[in-house]
Amino acid sequence: MKSLIILFVFTLILSCSSTKEIFVVQEENLEVLNDIIGESNGGIYYESIDSDLQKPIDSYVNKYLLEFYLCINDIDSSTTKISELEISYLKEQFSKHEIVRFDKLSAELKEKIVKNHERFKTVSISLPVVFRNGSMAIYYVSGTYGGGFNLLQKNNEKWNVICSNSVWIE
Repeated sequence: MKSLIILFVFTLILSCSSTKEIFVVQEENLEVLNDIIGESNGGIYYESIDSDLQKPIDSYVNKYLLEFYLCINDIDSSTTKISELEISYLKEQFSKHEIVRFDKLSAELKEKIVKNHERFKTVSISLPVVFRNGSMAIYYVSGTYGGGFNLLQKNNEKWNVICSNSVWIE
């Protein structure tokens, strides 16, 4: 009887232990975040988002919503064309995102974020996803008037937004 109780307790402990993969923000994602938040005027909320309008961000990752037409002038359209393979990769990566606190990732980020949402002044962003061998990245941004994706390109070791596309507009 005693061994049965020990076996039961041991089984209970094992069943309660989590086998969930620990989410880690990669160095390349942190580099992109530093540039995104560093260029902001201090209106980015301190926690990342993994959903918007009560839907996970990966549900917005599709061909239609990743067609970028609103780009800076000298961007080649082949740069902004997202392939089906890339869409699958981006969908998978966004589905793995968890909410993280930017102030816990880097002391540099702590200075540029806010802990209170202010209507018309604060936006929330997702963690970025880096692709195309580290030359492109994408993240989701949501604010008072809408939400959408921003496409970034790395030029001279700096990440710059080159295109945007809205998912919803109020």
